[in-house]
Amino acid sequence: MSESTGLLISLLVRYPEVATINYEPQKRVLKFTFIVKEALSPLKVEALKEKLASCLGAFYFLTKKGRPLASLGASTYDGLTFLEVKRDVTSLTEEEISLIIGLLRQEFGSSLITEQ
Repeated sequence: MSESTGLLISLLVRYPEVATINYEPQKRVLKFTFIVKEALSPLKVEALKEKLASCLGAFYFLTKKGRPLASLGASTYDGLTFLEVKRDVTSLTEEEISLIIGLLRQEFGSSLITEQ
């Protein structure tokens, strides 16, 4: 098994809130998908984007790291919202992943679908 495949598997096992992880090798970006058991309004998604940007900005400032690519997208289907966080893999840390997941847990609680 390649090292990158092992990393992806360990992330999925460690963080049951992550529905899927996709790697875009040309862009060197990881895409984390999370599922919320409700259709979020565009206003709620925008507020979440702002909160994520603020939290990550503080994290990057405190850790003295540059501001890597991090974006949040959302789509709804059949009463569910699929949140996609894209992140540059070059400087991604486990602490940053934990921060993102902690924020989503705080925002959505039991509405955030987790793998049992």
